Amino acid sequence: MPSDSRCASILAGLPPGRFAMVMATGIVSVAAGTEGLALLSAVLLALSGATYALLTTLTALRLAWVPMLVRDDLARTPGAFDAFTFVAATSVLGVRLLIAGWNGLAATLDVVAFLAWLVLGGLVWRAATRGGNGGGTAPAATGGNRLLTVVATSRLSCSGPR
Repeated sequence: MPSDSRCASILAGLPPGRFAMVMATGIVSVAAGTEGLALLSAVLLALSGATYALLTTLTALRLAWVPMLVRDDLARTPGAFDAFTFVAATSVLGVRLLIAGWNGLAATLDVVAFLAWLVLGGLVWRAATRGGNGGGTAPAATGGNRLLTVVATSRLSCSGPR
């Protein structure tokens, strides 16, 4: 069993954009299904779902064990934008589950994604307007990271009653 300090070290090293893999794997799963590659799509769905569950658990542990690092990530402009990978990943996984007929779970993920979008949207706005990136201007410091807000928002705009 790893020591508490080892666990805290692992949790501290998690990047804010850690859900990008879930987002990408979910997108490829949807595409594979659309192209008639049902087995590949199902395998990628399982991988995406397992990774999502693992990363969500690690994120909850990170919030509990090293909350100051989470706060610091969300106070810096690039980290706050990167955190939107959670919203996008949750939404994409919801789409794939909807395609698989898991409507209840898909709707639950839509609600989680929307609530996360509300919270993270406020934090991103705060970080960007306060120059939360070490003194530089917010747009210069974020690069393409700010496009994650567009990806997350566009997917949520397609959500609704099923």
